[in-house]
Amino acid sequence: MNGNLTPDNNNQNTSISQQTPKQRIKTKALFYRIILIIIGVATITAGGFVIFKELKNEAKLQTSTEKITETNLNSLPKETVIATIGTLNITKGDLDYKKKIEIGYSGKESEIDIALLETIHDKIFENILSRYSLTITKEEIEKENERIHKETLVPESLKKLEDSFNNKEAFLEFFVKPVLIKRTLKQFFEDNHDKFDPKKIEIAKTLEKLKQGELSIKELNADTIKSIFVSKNPPKENIINLQTQGKLETTIFYDPKLLEAIRNLKQNEFLDYIYNAGPHLYALIKLDSVKQDGFNITAILFRKKTYDDWLNEEIAKTNIQILNTKIKKFLQQRFPQETILKF
Repeated sequence: MNGNLTPDNNNQNTSISQQTPKQRIKTKALFYRIILIIIGVATITAGGFVIFKELKNEAKLQTSTEKITETNLNSLPKETVIATIGTLNITKGDLDYKKKIEIGYSGKESEIDIALLETIHDKIFENILSRYSLTITKEEIEKENERIHKETLVPESLKKLEDSFNNKEAFLEFFVKPVLIKRTLKQFFEDNHDKFDPKKIEIAKTLEKLKQGELSIKELNADTIKSIFVSKNPPKENIINLQTQGKLETTIFYDPKLLEAIRNLKQNEFLDYIYNAGPHLYALIKLDSVKQDGFNITAILFRKKTYDDWLNEEIAKTNIQILNTKIKKFLQQRFPQETILKF
């Protein structure tokens, strides 16, 4: 994340930029006051009113009490931009809608600081989506809404939540769309996992060296090496039994697909492909010996890049700016374990 998150701390060469935030506000206020006097209070245009209103909002943000509180945040005008995530803005009005989501869970609105943190998360996901030129249409959001209503286990709570918005477009934007974006990103990662995890290419090269005898298991830089017994018979319970034999972990394991694949292996021969050992691991498989009720194998395990790993990398690329240093400090103190706030 970019370290320069507070525009009011930028170092520029002009005298105005070297003023404190309060000094700059006074300077701007004096400027607009002079302009208003020149053109006459009676002839203030709609555009002039908007400019004055924006100035007032900025002053309200910058001159709030030293300690930002929920009351301070709640009192801001709806159009006030509180943060930017990449090219996406978060306004006070966004938080007013986001607070309503908690109604579906507890029956009351969430605190505004929690709503801000959740909205930052939503905008980060949306920013990553656009980074890969992925789009979501209104039709897709409507279909996701239908899916949520069909599959929910708490229809009463969902209806209560939707009714609290009193605005279907807002409900779709602040509740349904973030759910769909997260599902879309996860599917995108899974569909392109090999592209995002170059480790698999290196593992394939390692496998070839092992098969050719150019490399030994002892020389490998693997995450874990396990001695596994692959049973020919389905277990009575769907439980993996872990044991310890020396430095190797021993697992009693049943997998029909793996069982079929190793039937034709000779002793000390490697499986000729990388075995997908669940959502977190790759494995290279070597047949050690054949038993009456199964096979003893060695599994050389390498940790996969997971969706969370990839997501953390993408978050680190995201420019997160909270436009008021006091609000930023307030959030950091309120959520000290939240990594996205550790600018």
